[in-house]
Amino acid sequence: MDEAIIEGLRRFANDRSASVRREVVRSLTNATVPGSVDLISALANDPNAGVRVSVAAALGESDVPTTFETLVRLAGDSSPQVQTVAVQALLKRNEPAVLDVLIEVVAGGNTYISLFAAQFLGRHGGDRALKALLHLASHEGISERIAAAGALGMIGTGDAVIRLAELASDEDLDVRRTAVEALGQCDSPTVIPILTALVEDPADRVRESAVKALGLLAGMEPS
Repeated sequence: MDEAIIEGLRRFANDRSASVRREVVRSLTNATVPGSVDLISALANDPNAGVRVSVAAALGESDVPTTFETLVRLAGDSSPQVQTVAVQALLKRNEPAVLDVLIEVVAGGNTYISLFAAQFLGRHGGDRALKALLHLASHEGISERIAAAGALGMIGTGDAVIRLAELASDEDLDVRRTAVEALGQCDSPTVIPILTALVEDPADRVRESAVKALGLLAGMEPS
């Protein structure tokens, strides 16, 4: 019976309508029938981006090891929406190779993906992720620089602090404020003169953030 179900759905997987092919993926998402994951993975090559989005979402619910490579491939898809869903699915996986994929994603230029991938790299990437985050911190986009600043604060050492000091002088107020807040997470005495110098910043919000950051650092110091 299981084989007959899969064979029937396989025929629908070749339907001329993308909506029918998407329904095949949805029907198999939580299926326990042998061969269901393989059929979903096969549709990762579908010409319709909506079908590939459904595939990425479905594989995100699967813990079958063989689906990892398919998700990595979808993370490099030509469709930004497919990339986004695939990366979100990969973030659920507790596999070391996810880090390498996200480093490539941040360097690849997809703005939306870079924003939440940066947070993951800041928390888990350490020195391996630093190069990608430093690159993102030089991006012309304000949202990218803000995301990079927050992630660099999670790393909080060495080159991350140096780049945050530069971002604290960024032309954009929100970038400066985020960089200042990130400096408050860095348990390093080198950030104190950086924050103190911001007494000259023209924006009240930046100066307020500098005061709060110094307060956080005071809390880190041993009593």
